Amino acid sequence: MFARTVLTGIVFLLLLSKPALGTATDWYVDGSVASSGGGQTWGAAFKSIQEGIEAASDGDSVTVAPGAYLENINFAGKNITLRSTDALDPDIVGATIVDGNQAGSVVTFDATETEACVLSGFTIRNGKSDYGGGISVAEWWSRGSTHATVESNIITGNSADREGGGLFRCDGVIEGNVITENSAASGGGLFRCDGVIRNNVIKDNSATSGVGGGFALCSGVIEGNLITKNSGGGLARCPALIQDNTIAHNHAADGGGLYGCDHTIRNNVITGNSAPLHGGGLADCGGLIQNNIITDNHGFYGGGLYDCDGRIENNTIAGNYAGGLWECDGMVQGNVILANGSDKSGGGGLIYCDGIIQNNLIAGNMPGMGFCAAVIRNNTIVANRGGYSRWALDTCTGTISNCIIWANAGPDGRQIDDWNEPTYSCIQNWTAGGEGNIAQDPRFVDPDGADDDPETYEDNDYRLMPDSPCIDAGYNAFDLAASDISGMRRIIYGGKSLTVDMGAYEYYINEVHPGPGTGEATMSWSSVQGSIYVILYSEDLSTWILAEGALSSSGDKTTSWTDDGSKTGIPPSLAPRRFYRILENR
Repeated sequence: MFARTVLTGIVFLLLLSKPALGTATDWYVDGSVASSGGGQTWGAAFKSIQEGIEAASDGDSVTVAPGAYLENINFAGKNITLRSTDALDPDIVGATIVDGNQAGSVVTFDATETEACVLSGFTIRNGKSDYGGGISVAEWWSRGSTHATVESNIITGNSADREGGGLFRCDGVIEGNVITENSAASGGGLFRCDGVIRNNVIKDNSATSGVGGGFALCSGVIEGNLITKNSGGGLARCPALIQDNTIAHNHAADGGGLYGCDHTIRNNVITGNSAPLHGGGLADCGGLIQNNIITDNHGFYGGGLYDCDGRIENNTIAGNYAGGLWECDGMVQGNVILANGSDKSGGGGLIYCDGIIQNNLIAGNMPGMGFCAAVIRNNTIVANRGGYSRWALDTCTGTISNCIIWANAGPDGRQIDDWNEPTYSCIQNWTAGGEGNIAQDPRFVDPDGADDDPETYEDNDYRLMPDSPCIDAGYNAFDLAASDISGMRRIIYGGKSLTVDMGAYEYYINEVHPGPGTGEATMSWSSVQGSIYVILYSEDLSTWILAEGALSSSGDKTTSWTDDGSKTGIPPSLAPRRFYRILENR
């Protein structure tokens, strides 16, 4: 009986103690106190940050009052939250300073931390180390990288003799920080940080080796950052998903914006970068380069892109100096290559590009293309100026087909070399024959734009008018892309046959009849056998309402649909105005 009572009591005591073991503790640090207290209230705060870290256990938080703390702190693997009093207040972040006094890394992790370890809301400055002047990992050569979360800090004025002036081997989420004026031999801002690097400002960092002023050797995801004014380039050798960033006004010998980044580069603005040698915008980037705006970059060889041999797709490449693309030998497809310049012979738009060049608008460059032993197919090549080159396509030895080559200016007035043998192309003043070639006006929608100035290329519209001789005039047997430059189907009925159009844009029949003022409106459009169409309508171009959810195609020519009010609730003639969208459900 006695033994049973004791056993019951022990179990009861253990049950009471369990909640206490899982309760997080808040610790406080205030450098202005006369001496350290117990750390659990502001009145009895610790005087140093390291005291707070040492007192804390996993799950605890350490809150630090504004002040300058001259110390080098070490998390020692603890999954705690170390924060200022308000990480979202720039004044608080600027006033809560951890100063490394050039005595090592300001903040050190030991690589066992998880994302539950958080560093938030500090100015981290004046660190100096071989690796990771601002934030580093102890014994990284055997331990690897930390996964701690680094957010909402100012990381500035740190240096590393070798790698990672600002951050080194941080593989957790790095978000909302300002990383500025750090330096290292490589990776002035960040080096080998392989997690998610999101929504940071990375500016004015430098790499003394000239490689990776902002980033070096960072994989993972790099997104939503402003990467600007870094010396040694914006990003170097980063096999990361690089997306939705602004990469501007960086400088390096090669690849002012990006160098040697071989993963996906998409939806970025890459502008105003420079390189005295190769690739003002990008150099040696071999992955997918998609949906970027690449403008106003400057290089000696390749102002926009140099030696980028992956797929270059759906980008705007405009206003770059020393060529838009130089020695890019992969697929170049669906790009707007506009008003790039070069004082070198043979290619303001593209030069020495030997892959497949198709579905591009190549306009207003000086000159257009040069020395491209490429498959040149379904491009619209217009209004390029000769410069040092004689023709829009100078010494391009590959095949030319399904192109429109028009209104280009050269010293002798010709569009391309006489010894080229184009086929199924529309070429101004062409008299040399060749299968399928024509020399009739291509009939662009608005080649001088809304401002009536053909030299302002941004608003010029090089789509085809309904009476264009280029409609249904190309050749289908080539290995054509599935879509045109605007993302529409590449082969569609244009009024004559199911034949590809010349140029970058496919013409679509898009008619509304019998017209305004009647009781109904009938729409007809180029269609595809087996497709299903969805029809939406709107009266304000803002709110769209479903009118027809699953309309089957009438075939490979045109499909029609009539709005008589039965589906939309009110006839078109009684509506103030009505807009329609026809979507293909492929």
